[in-house]
Amino acid sequence: MAAVAALSPLIFYVAIHQAVADSTMRAYIASLWQTRFQRTVNKAFFAVAAVVQA
Repeated sequence: MAAVAALSPLIFYVAIHQAVADSTMRAYIASLWQTRFQRTVNKAFFAVAAVVQA
């Protein structure tokens, strides 16, 4: 029982750390995808604008 009580904070810490790392990674991937998507949209927009102006 004492071992469980001693390990409990460690398990809690690991779980919190895992959750934080997971959400950070998810946010990073989402932001990376967003910037790539935005760049693609911008390229398409400028390509269409160039064709319209020509």
